[in-house]
Amino acid sequence: MEERKNKRRKRDEAQHDMVKMKGTTLLSEGIDDMVGILYRPKTTETRQTYEVLLNFIQAALGDQPRDVLCGAADEVLIVLKNDRMKDKEKKKDVEGLLGEIAEERFALLVNLGKKITDWSQE
Repeated sequence: MEERKNKRRKRDEAQHDMVKMKGTTLLSEGIDDMVGILYRPKTTETRQTYEVLLNFIQAALGDQPRDVLCGAADEVLIVLKNDRMKDKEKKKDVEGLLGEIAEERFALLVNLGKKITDWSQE
């Protein structure tokens, strides 16, 4: 009987956590409050793209604090937005930041970088 209650309590807690987290994203708490972050999305489209980029980086780096992910995203965007570099050089630099990346994943990353149209390095 006690075992059933414990299982039920754990299940209810897990469901509560899922409901609480539903609709939250890596940017839910507001990127505007973060210090030292270079890029801040200005449109809904670039915000969504940036969210995908952060998820991509989180998959590569694992569970990290949001400011670490945003800092890594800045570094990746600096590389991707550098018009003087060839794709092979960009891939090598990005792999230096995130670890080894398959060609298809790198192509996806390049496309994400192209969709971020409000980037300016100031």
